[in-house]
Amino acid sequence: MSPEYPNIQRPRIRYNKNASNYIDIPPNSSFFVIKSYSLQHVQRAYEHNIWSSTHSGNKKLSAAYNACRDGSKIFLFFSVNGSGRFCGVTEMVSDVSKDLDTSIWDNNSKYGSAFKIKWLCVRDIDNRMMRHLIVPDNQNKPVTNSRDTQLLPKEVGISMLNIFQSKHFKTSTFLDPEDPDENG
Repeated sequence: MSPEYPNIQRPRIRYNKNASNYIDIPPNSSFFVIKSYSLQHVQRAYEHNIWSSTHSGNKKLSAAYNACRDGSKIFLFFSVNGSGRFCGVTEMVSDVSKDLDTSIWDNNSKYGSAFKIKWLCVRDIDNRMMRHLIVPDNQNKPVTNSRDTQLLPKEVGISMLNIFQSKHFKTSTFLDPEDPDENG
């Protein structure tokens, strides 16, 4: 059990999702914030490597995914509403599809479509470490005030990736601090 979230079981995963010290950022890659209302939904995404946003969010992400050219990627920064932090970064590795099993979420009628993700880094990054990053398309508010599927300027996305890759941050809601296979 996570002491901070007593109702959440940590998955027992035998590989290190923090392993990569280098994340390749091809030209023309895009960066989005993912805001979830539920830590349990993010945990299930972590366990099953799929995600579903709102209908309009899925449309926006699908359009971005289909616009990818020359190896560009879609990076997603996950945060749970009200948590005061970001908890991980993924790459979107498939288009939105009705063929994926969305029953992992309680109300799967709301999540009829989903897409595959690959976790690149799982760390708890307090919002105060990101507040200096401003999103012009969101009334010049900090990235910490972004809504679900907010498109980020490339320089903000790269800065966020650099913060996630920093060795100063080692804790994660999803990783067991006692398991050496899960901590870099």
